[in-house]
Amino acid sequence: MIGLVLISETRTAIEMLKAAYRILGVKDLPQVEVVCLRAENHLRTLRSRLNQAIEKVDDQHGVVILSEVYGSSQAQIASEFVHEDAVEMVCGYSLPMLLKALQQRACGSVSELTKVLECESKKYIRRVA
Repeated sequence: MIGLVLISETRTAIEMLKAAYRILGVKDLPQVEVVCLRAENHLRTLRSRLNQAIEKVDDQHGVVILSEVYGSSQAQIASEFVHEDAVEMVCGYSLPMLLKALQQRACGSVSELTKVLECESKKYIRRVA
C-alpha cells in the first residue's frame, strides 16, 4: 500500500485527516502520517521530521506527500525527498483529494496515484457566480 504524508504549517493537515476519517467512518488508517512543519523551526529539524514520517509509512510501495501550498517552505523541503516512482508530492490538497488518496492507494503505483489526484481534484474546483 502506498504511504501518505500530509504536511502543513498549522494544524490544517491534522484537521483535514480527522474530517476524512469521520467521512470514511474509521478511527485510524495504516501508513498515514501528519507532519506540521513550522517555518520558524530549524531546517535540519524539518528535514528530520519529514524523513522520519516518510520512513514510517513506506513499505516499499512508495509514498505520496500531500502539501497544502505549492512553493511554501514545507513544500520546498518536501521536494528534496521526491524520487520518481518512490516518493512524489502533490500540492494544494483538499478534502476530496485526500479522500481519493485514502481510497485509491492500495492499487497502482505512486506515479499513477499522483496523476489521479491531480486530475480528480480539478473536478471539485468550481466558480459560482
